[in-house]
Amino acid sequence: MFATRLIDSQFQFGGSKANDGQALQWPREDCLDPDAAGDSVAGDVVPKAVVEATCEMARELLIADRTAAPLGEGLRYENVGTTQTGYDKRDTRPVISHVAQAMLGKFAALVKGGSGA
Repeated sequence: MFATRLIDSQFQFGGSKANDGQALQWPREDCLDPDAAGDSVAGDVVPKAVVEATCEMARELLIADRTAAPLGEGLRYENVGTTQTGYDKRDTRPVISHVAQAMLGKFAALVKGGSGA
C-alpha cells in the first residue's frame, strides 16, 4: 500500500480519474497507451507497467526506507574523533527508484519540487 501511495503522490498520470470520488489516480479515463497505437487505457484497467512499477517500489521499500532523512541531513561535515565526514546534498537517493521511474515513464510524469519525501 505504501508503494502505491508513494507513486500516486510522486507522479501525475495522463488523462483524468475515472471517478471523481476515488482516492488514488487509477483507474483513469483518456490516458493514452503508447503501445496501443494511440488508443487509451481502458477506464477500468491499471496498466501492467504501473502494477509492475508498484511491485518494484514495494521490493525497494523492503530493502530500505526511501522516505527517511538522508544520512547527514542538515550537516556539511561531521567530526568524530580525528575523522571528518563530508556530505554532498546533491547525492541523494530518489524516493521512487530509477527502475520504477523508467517503468512509469510511458504513462506519467514525475512531479518536480521539494525533496520528494
